[in-house]
Amino acid sequence: MQFLSEEEAYLFYNKYACSLGFSIRRGNQHKVKNSSTIQQRTFTCSRQGVHAEDKREDKFNYSRPETRCGCDARMKISLTNGIYYVYEFKEAHNHSLATGNMSQYLRSHRKVTEAQLANAEVAKSVGISNKATIDLMTKEACGPENLGFISTDMKNRVYSKRTLKAKVGDTGGVLELWRRRFQKMSFFYSIQVYKDDLITNIFWTDSKMVSDYALFGDVICFDTTYRKLDDGRPFGLIVGVNNHKKTIVFGTALLYDETVEVLLGFLEHF
Repeated sequence: MQFLSEEEAYLFYNKYACSLGFSIRRGNQHKVKNSSTIQQRTFTCSRQGVHAEDKREDKFNYSRPETRCGCDARMKISLTNGIYYVYEFKEAHNHSLATGNMSQYLRSHRKVTEAQLANAEVAKSVGISNKATIDLMTKEACGPENLGFISTDMKNRVYSKRTLKAKVGDTGGVLELWRRRFQKMSFFYSIQVYKDDLITNIFWTDSKMVSDYALFGDVICFDTTYRKLDDGRPFGLIVGVNNHKKTIVFGTALLYDETVEVLLGFLEHF
């Protein structure tokens, strides 16, 4: 079997995988010396190999489920005289395969097209939520089985596209996005940046927080114990207690770290 390009070989193996009920990924590659041309490429089952032990496991409350089980199914191609030939093919799997139409929900078979992404961007620009946009696309496609992706795929593509628009060191678009969001929500905010124009600390509060602080700000507590993950950034809260002995928030911040300089800067802004 032969192919004109590495991409053509990938599409073939991916289509084959979809028909059998497994997902694939690109494996090892070797390039022609002093060139970007791929000499050899391995396409494997997505469950090939095993994950190395995560030394951070004891720090997390949640760990990702293990999906790899050492499956040895693969296809290897090699370039000869401008044509890619299959020189090794293993079809046996050591795990159960997806049945029926469930294979279309496996990772390598899901794809958001440029047209779908453009429609989502237009819908977002006029205030339509991602969920409503995906629901409409699902109806137009006559069901989720014909859509070709799941909602997470669309969210990731939209986020990635907006992230790529902001060049390294260029926070203009990001800052403007934050400003517009806070202004629409009647927020008061402060954004700190490093000398290389990268955002570090963001502080915000709203009119209700200001009003509550004026009434119940005799005693406050500064708390940065909440984090999404142990290696994430601290999310700081200045809280107090109202006359009903209920906790209320006076101010919030997303901090770069918990150094003395950062914490003092946050309190000065507050």
